[in-house]
Parts: sequence; C-alpha cells; structure tokens
Amino acid sequence: MKNLIFILFIFALTKVSAQTYFSVEQEYPDGYNGRYSVDLTTLSTYSDDQIKKAFTAITNSEIYFNYPQGGCQNRAEMMHIILQNQLKMQHVKIWIFAPKDLYENDNRYLEIKDPNGNAMNNTIKWQYHVAPVVLRKNANSKIDTLVIDPAIDNKKAMLLKDWLGFMTNSNVSKYTFLESKWYFFWTKDNGKSSVINGFFYPYTSHWVEDFHRSTMERGLAANDLAKYLMQKLKYGYNDSDGSIKWLLANQDVIYNLFMHPYNTSTEKTKLLSNHSPFMREAEAYYWERLAYWQKETNKLLQLK
Repeated sequence: MKNLIFILFIFALTKVSAQTYFSVEQEYPDGYNGRYSVDLTTLSTYSDDQIKKAFTAITNSEIYFNYPQGGCQNRAEMMHIILQNQLKMQHVKIWIFAPKDLYENDNRYLEIKDPNGNAMNNTIKWQYHVAPVVLRKNANSKIDTLVIDPAIDNKKAMLLKDWLGFMTNSNVSKYTFLESKWYFFWTKDNGKSSVINGFFYPYTSHWVEDFHRSTMERGLAANDLAKYLMQKLKYGYNDSDGSIKWLLANQDVIYNLFMHPYNTSTEKTKLLSNHSPFMREAEAYYWERLAYWQKETNKLLQLK
C-alpha cells in the first residue's frame, strides 16, 4: 500500500507539471549502487512561515545565487548542509536532466535567460540542474512540493510546476527526487560521454586526490569570483579585449583557470598578461573566498 501511495503521489506530480519523472533504480538497473529515490510521502511537512524562514536563512548566507552559470550542485549541496545541520529540516534534492545528459548525440539543453547578459545570445545552457525540495502543508491541508532555488527565484520557494516551467526544454527533459546526500553523478564511458550512467556519489570535502579536494568550496569561491569580476566591470574596469566578459560567459572557465594555483594554460597566461595586476587581485580574492567556504563548511558540519 505504501508503494502504491508513492506511485500515485508521483503520478499526480507528473500530471500537474506535464513533465517526465523517472526512477534512477528502474531506468539504470546496471548503474544502481545504493538507495537513491525517495518516498516523498515519508517526509515531514512544513508551514509557510517555516519555509520562509529557511529560505531567508539560505539567501542570507553568503552563497552567491545571481550567477546561474555557477555549479548548481555546489549551491544545492551547501543549501543541503544548511537545511540539514543548521535548520534540521527534512528535504530531498530534485535533479532534472536535459536530453544532452540522457541520450547520445542529442544536443538539447535546459535553457534560461542570463540575468547578467554574460552568456552567448543571453542564454544560459544547462545539461542538468539540481536544487533542494521541501514539502508544505497549505491552507487546504494539501501537500505542495516546493523547490528552494534562489538562482531562479530569489524571493521565495517555487512550486514544482513553476520551477520546471521556468526552464526551456524541461518538457523534453526528465526529473527525479533523490536523497539529499547525493552530491553529483558519473557519466558513461568513464566520463568521456555526457550521458549519465545511474551512479551518484555523496560529497566529502577531504577527498584523497588533491584535484578533487574541497570541490564544492572551490565552486562556491568561483561563483564569488564571478561576482567580483562583474562588479569591477560595472564600476568601470576597462575590458578592452573582452577577456573578462569571455571569462564570465561560462563558470567552468573560471573554475578551471583558478581552482589550481599551478594552472599555466594559455588562456590564464593571456589574462594575466593583458589584465595584470587586476587578475592577480582577482586570483587572490578567489583563494580568500575558498578559505572562507572551507571554514564555513567545517563549522556547519560540526552542528550535526
């Protein structure tokens, strides 16, 4: 009976949102290596006031949301830590995958407008997107599924159908609800393909491999650096060759250029040559923000 209730609950959500829900365990039986999917009917429900307070706590944190290019998995993981450790609120994560991540040779992405005008054609393209979800008992004693995603709406938690409807191509994408502990996923052919293989993994800030250490914190620091760069341009920095604008167009570029102190790529060398000492100041700011996020993460994790 419990499984039937869950199936009916998911069916109702799918019918209302006109999107496609999928179960990781069922769709990727060869990739399943743990309990991913969540029975939403077992989650606690919260009042409007409780959810507003949680949303305010998240937006009052130093997570920078006004750069949607930034790694959503990092924002979602930090929100998860705040919800779990600081606010003690039950929640899950919703993952939506564009056809680019579902099918080989399909180049359709999730798309949103770039609020900052940095992206090509003013359009941000996502292969996937993820955010925390909580349940609300509304005035009619019915249960609403709310997505906390200030990168899309920085005023309030969004109804699931509104969150899905905000993204172009969500109607040809697929979404799923997973336990909040899952941070990221693997793809086929040992990462050579962008198509998911059904394996997800949790986050740890102290992985053995140096390249992966503090991945979330590095991503959040890269977002902060994007804010720093945008503010400099806003207040008159002369980006004569368009390099800073190019840098801001894609968060992966910022992340890859600054996450490692020994990066000597041609792109970074050019930036340091054409925009020194500005880029040296930006690089120092990135490492300052990384130290902040490492400290903040450790502090929140100790609240368990």
